[in-house]
Amino acid sequence: FNQILPLLKSLREQKAHHNRNLHMDEYVLLLLLYFFNPLMKTLRGLQQTTELDDVKKKLKIKRCSLGALSEAGYVFDAKLLEPLFRELIKRTLEKEGKLTGIEKQLVAVDGTIIQSVSKAFWVRR
Repeated sequence: FNQILPLLKSLREQKAHHNRNLHMDEYVLLLLLYFFNPLMKTLRGLQQTTELDDVKKKLKIKRCSLGALSEAGYVFDAKLLEPLFRELIKRTLEKEGKLTGIEKQLVAVDGTIIQSVSKAFWVRR
């Protein structure tokens, strides 16, 4: 999370969720927490983690309502994540010498993944 927080700064500038106090950078952090934490199984469980002081401090987020969290996948524009993914890929390729040239070997068959990531996290289990 410490490495990705600076990359999310540009998402903070996006308009906050209407009628709610949830920003896109916070939403992306919560999605990452959900995807990489085996204890996360439900949207309600994810929402409840936003009430934990340690989580709020570490991720620099505020408490999030269940309604805001469930609606956020439809409110925020997933296309704004493309530069973030590109930067993460670039850093990974630069850091891992054995991955050099892999970008020439990979072929994207379906580009809808970026659009669907934010809307489909609840189907993980």
